[in-house]
Amino acid sequence: MKDYIILTYGISGYVIFVLGLAQYLMKKGGKNHRIIGRIYLYTWFVLVASGGYIGNVMITFLGLFGLYYAISGTRFAMVKKQPNSSFDKAHSVLGLLCSISILASAYILYNKGNVNFAIIFVFFGLIFSTNVSKDVRAMFFGINKNRLSGYRMY
Repeated sequence: MKDYIILTYGISGYVIFVLGLAQYLMKKGGKNHRIIGRIYLYTWFVLVASGGYIGNVMITFLGLFGLYYAISGTRFAMVKKQPNSSFDKAHSVLGLLCSISILASAYILYNKGNVNFAIIFVFFGLIFSTNVSKDVRAMFFGINKNRLSGYRMY
């Protein structure tokens, strides 16, 4: 059974890469863009679930890192402005907690002597926490540092 989960994880990672590249290169807003975007989002859920089942903390946290951005992109595309619903606030808080967990995991890995993975966790944790903190400030305090945040395709 675990072999199938690992295979599912690998295939979903490949699909995410291909669809993400396609989304980047395609004309935004068309029917194909929306369909591929939905498949891209749902495939992130498969990736995170299969990574969690495999049992590797790094796989799960980095999957949640990507899932956060996939959900954020979908919300911005749906709402066309700075989303600020209860779902969006909960999403940003959970993202912040996840980014803090990634940084805490880096500290734990470093103390256990696993310097290489600690560096990877610090790198992604800092990127994640920087971006999520911007979302939290925008959601809860109305602080928008980005001048494009009101633009409909932001």
